[in-house]
Amino acid sequence: MARDETDSYSHEKYDSADRFHSYHAQVSIINELKPKTMLNIGCGSGFLKKYFSGTEVKVSEADIDEKLRPDFVMDIAEKQEVPEKFDLVSAFQVLEHIPFAKFEIALENIHKMTRKWAVISLPYRAVNFYFMVDAPFFKKSFRLEFERAFDNKPSTLTHEWEMGLRGTSKKSVVAKITRFFNIEREFVLDKHRYHYFFVLSKK
Repeated sequence: MARDETDSYSHEKYDSADRFHSYHAQVSIINELKPKTMLNIGCGSGFLKKYFSGTEVKVSEADIDEKLRPDFVMDIAEKQEVPEKFDLVSAFQVLEHIPFAKFEIALENIHKMTRKWAVISLPYRAVNFYFMVDAPFFKKSFRLEFERAFDNKPSTLTHEWEMGLRGTSKKSVVAKITRFFNIEREFVLDKHRYHYFFVLSKK
């Protein structure tokens, strides 16, 4: 789909080097889970649908903005009727754009639409410290992580909330997620520590 140059999802503005680190993680997880059908919530630049075009993974898209021409127009923050079920439902850097009070509704919608798997990534605001012990008989690196509990202001005006800030701690986010899903794996990108991934299986 041709988009206007002012579109916030134009490749020049949207697909940064950091975002490609995130794309690599997304593709790796999808290939690992091997879904036949997948619903990606939030069209973005359409990377995943284009990447998996012509493969065994059929990717559909859902978005609130019909101008992006998604397969399903829906507001994930409002209770939805299930259009159909998918092997995997993903929401990469999307759910922070809805009020945190509606995060649980979004999770419930994802739970209803997936047969088994869900993968989400969220912006994570934490302060990280790294140090290494390099002794003759002991070598180990350590990482200390502290959430920004003193702060409640997201890093961009388009975000309603971010994990790790005051009122939206990782603990509170996990508590909501585990109402609907088992957390099979969670990790933060080494080269882009702002993106935190949860690989989930349906309860």
